[in-house]
Amino acid sequence: MKKENITTVEQAFNMVKQDGLTLLYVPEKLKTMEVCLAAVQDGGFNLEYVPDKLRTEELCFEAAKSVIRLIEEGEYDEGDDEDFLELVPKELRSKVEKIFLDDSEGEDDLP
Repeated sequence: MKKENITTVEQAFNMVKQDGLTLLYVPEKLKTMEVCLAAVQDGGFNLEYVPDKLRTEELCFEAAKSVIRLIEEGEYDEGDDEDFLELVPKELRSKVEKIFLDDSEGEDDLP
């Protein structure tokens, strides 16, 4: 799908809900918080295609939870969490990293 074919936020949301990686094809002006949230919930590494201004604490936490889920399901490798943290804004990394540490210690109360 080309960016020119995506013309509404609703269309963008429906696409990324089915496959978060399609956020790559969503024009910047249609990348709302809701669209980006749906993309990172599908796959945390889709954070790469989220505009910097939308990489909030909430969005990064949701992306991290998705990465943890996919590691547990065997779709990502254990070391992928370090690669993922590179996508998180520096000022949020220590908070997001704590999610991975808590998960490895068996704590279930993720934010």
